[in-house]
Amino acid sequence: MTRVLICDDEVNVCRLLISLINWDALDLELVGLAHTGPEALQKIQDLLPQIVITDVRIPVFDGLELVSRTQALGIHANFIVVSGYQHFEYVHNALRHGIVDYLLKPINREELNNALEVIISRHQKDLYENNRTRNLERSLQQAQKSLVTRYLNDIIGGRAQDLTTENLELYGLDWHRDRYGCFALRVDTAHYEDFVSATIESVVSKMESQIRQLSCDAISPPLLQIRDSSIFCLYNYDSLHPDAMQKYYDTVLSTANCVAAMFPEMHVTMGIGRSCASLSDLPRATEDAIQAVRSRIVLGVDRIIYAETLNSSSSAVEALVEGRWPELWQTLQTCDQSSFSELLSSLIFDEAVTTSPIGPHTLTIALLRQFCLANSEDPLNGFDAKQFAAELTGQLSHIWNRRQLCRMLDDAFADYIRCLKKCESEALDLPILRAKEYIAAHCESPCTLNEVAAYVHLSPAYFSSQFKKRVGISFNRYVTAAKLDVAKQLLKQSDDTVEAISLSVGYKDIKYFRKLFKQQVGITPGRYRSIYR
Repeated sequence: MTRVLICDDEVNVCRLLISLINWDALDLELVGLAHTGPEALQKIQDLLPQIVITDVRIPVFDGLELVSRTQALGIHANFIVVSGYQHFEYVHNALRHGIVDYLLKPINREELNNALEVIISRHQKDLYENNRTRNLERSLQQAQKSLVTRYLNDIIGGRAQDLTTENLELYGLDWHRDRYGCFALRVDTAHYEDFVSATIESVVSKMESQIRQLSCDAISPPLLQIRDSSIFCLYNYDSLHPDAMQKYYDTVLSTANCVAAMFPEMHVTMGIGRSCASLSDLPRATEDAIQAVRSRIVLGVDRIIYAETLNSSSSAVEALVEGRWPELWQTLQTCDQSSFSELLSSLIFDEAVTTSPIGPHTLTIALLRQFCLANSEDPLNGFDAKQFAAELTGQLSHIWNRRQLCRMLDDAFADYIRCLKKCESEALDLPILRAKEYIAAHCESPCTLNEVAAYVHLSPAYFSSQFKKRVGISFNRYVTAAKLDVAKQLLKQSDDTVEAISLSVGYKDIKYFRKLFKQQVGITPGRYRSIYR
């Protein structure tokens, strides 16, 4: 509804105006009455009517002054001025003040409602245009925000090209100070698995919001981006004020810690990349900040880590992994979980790793690289080594001490060993099944261990051990039982002699067959037939 305020010093005139207006038809609402200029001005500020109907002659200051003062306050209202004076001067002044209409007393109902209808139509048009403009501005802001976000991700990921102050200006950034830098703020919790991801995101988002409100005279408005429980901040600063920047870093970390303090065992680490004089070197600064944060695994959390203080010895760590890998791979292939765990622990706590700030991260990547290479040469059926490595690399971002790293890798490779055992088991199921089928189809022959092992392409010794392990009895006992099962069926269903049946199941010596049958079944073949025929 359109809000209307009526101003006249005469109560009867106010009542008359109320009676003349088609309130329902025009969808109008009377929000107030005023009888003086100051009273009308105050109600305009409080009630914000879209239409004001006022007499020219009202106490204290007149209707035209009311229009001027309303406009001076930046309040937009449509004025209809009513007066009994038919002087040109009044009409001229009214129009000069931007009044929508000027009505003479006695007031005509039709003229009044026509004037209101014109105002409503114009107001609705203005609303449409204003909404359209606001929506367009909002869309442009969202588009710019999306572009800035994508640009930030490209910088952080090292994919950004043509990094210049002119290009930054296209994104609304005015960076003209002499140095550039990046810091990464990492959030860790000892109970990450117990936290809903939305909770972590909420914590990081709150940190980002509060950091965004911080100010420093030595720094241009920074760019902040949230990525995987971390806040990245790209900034342009004045190198002449190092103390101010150090104070800014301390304030940022303190602000983040205040948010983290609301949650149990939540830690914040700040990694600061090396500053650079050229905007094109900013991706290097972001990589420095990432490496500084990674070093918390060795250097600890709840602190600021400067990339320029790190002396990485990644080559020594990679050489260590390469030298020990054959032994590690052997323990995996033999499914020796205990030995693998011991070797892994000795690797992670080796001096070459513990003395390198990013040693654990480098070790993990090198270990996964060796694993993928070895698996490609001897692939495990149904196992995706690349996916395995990718998932572990993703989990690495949530690791902030060496014991966590050791447990993560140990659990992951334990899963691999279980998968390997399952595959080996499944791989042997088919040879054992084929062996049983062969025995059943060759009951008339001796069916020796060597014969059947050769048929399923396994060594006799390995076949013998696996057959007993999976079937539950030795190979020879199984063959005997299989032959006698056939013999029992023939005794029950055929009219063949015992001698013929003995030959059909591979026993030429009838006496031996009778003796063996009685040992295994408990009665002679003839007695067995008499019972079941």
